Amino acid sequence: MDWSDGMTDTTKPVTLKILSEHLGLSSATISIVLNNAPGVETIKLATRERVQEAAARLGYRPNVHAQMLGMRSRNSEVDASQDRGETYRTKIEERMQRLYELEQENAKLKRLVTELRLGKTVRPSLE
Repeated sequence: MDWSDGMTDTTKPVTLKILSEHLGLSSATISIVLNNAPGVETIKLATRERVQEAAARLGYRPNVHAQMLGMRSRNSEVDASQDRGETYRTKIEERMQRLYELEQENAKLKRLVTELRLGKTVRPSLE
């Protein structure tokens, strides 16, 4: 496509890839600027303005279907992260419970050793 006259090819929607090629920037940079995504402040103001101006001039419209896929992907990443967090919490709780049980058992054994040292009768079970 020849964008030199500022006219767009109406048969094809303007995509991030087309903007990227037109501006000589990465698709990621274009996406970050147009979505005002985290990290946008690291991109020079002049570059951000250039991207926004070109998007407006060329008639860029976000692809709603691609955005929905992106949201679903991000949501599944969050869900997976929450699952990992829940699994991690469960393991910690299980290990804390086991530690408590071992401490209780240790306390019983210490009492038994003390009774043996003092010559007391040892109870038949540790319960």
